[in-house]
Amino acid sequence: MNWDRMKYTEVDLASVPRYARDDHFVFEQKFDGTGGMAVITHDKPVWWPGRGGRGALAHTAATQHFRKINPVLQRIVGGTPGLLVLDGEIMLATGEYHVWDVPYMRFGGVEVIRHEDDYATRRSALDAPDLRALLEGTPVKIVRQARTTREKHELWDTVQTSGAEGIMVKDLRARYEPGKRVTHTMKAKITSTADVIVLTVNRPDPQHGSATLGVTAANGSIIAVGACSLIGKPQVAPGDVIEVKFLNWTGAKLYQPRMMRLRPDKAPHDCDLTQFRAYSRETV
Repeated sequence: MNWDRMKYTEVDLASVPRYARDDHFVFEQKFDGTGGMAVITHDKPVWWPGRGGRGALAHTAATQHFRKINPVLQRIVGGTPGLLVLDGEIMLATGEYHVWDVPYMRFGGVEVIRHEDDYATRRSALDAPDLRALLEGTPVKIVRQARTTREKHELWDTVQTSGAEGIMVKDLRARYEPGKRVTHTMKAKITSTADVIVLTVNRPDPQHGSATLGVTAANGSIIAVGACSLIGKPQVAPGDVIEVKFLNWTGAKLYQPRMMRLRPDKAPHDCDLTQFRAYSRETV
């Protein structure tokens, strides 16, 4: 059986309100950790398939948390012969495993949940009172789901104001499609823009290269805040001000900055740290 995880497409932030009004879609917080599918049986250690559904999850920062996550997952199955597959995200800072899907479940020779079942059916297994009671106070968490229009708007507002990465928009009618990039499950990442100073340029040819970026600190000094690709971008030189789009501010550097345009109307002293909102990996 293929234990490869689904891959998600991105949705334009302007479309989020439309999905909030559509009863076929639910919202969940998007977590910034290491994605992991857990394969659990009653008589074998928990298996965490890696990319392509083969081998083991090869991420040393995540595997350090298996010693406290795996015993909890084993208790879900107990001594009952069967197979349970969960999909979720391991948070590197806390060691929590946030679960949002059950791609497969078989107990006593009966397939309770299959890949072909819709998301509403698969998700219902996570809402069972007995399971939630079993997981209370453990590092395995069930991701909160916003289902009504009001709940979806509230979650979206909270994610934006808290500095979280974004939300997942999921179609309740969709099946689980291992290894495929699907359009029925989407991620809405909250991006920001800022004006930054080009500090250095590494451009081996006109089509390639990168630039290190900086901003002006309160004391007037220039501090580095990361780097961005210059592939397909216009020529820039140290001292230029450019606008970048980025996913978040870590407190030390920009995460995934992309150059948008030159800003000849801006001066280096216009580029300061007040442009960056705080970023949070906490559960909202």
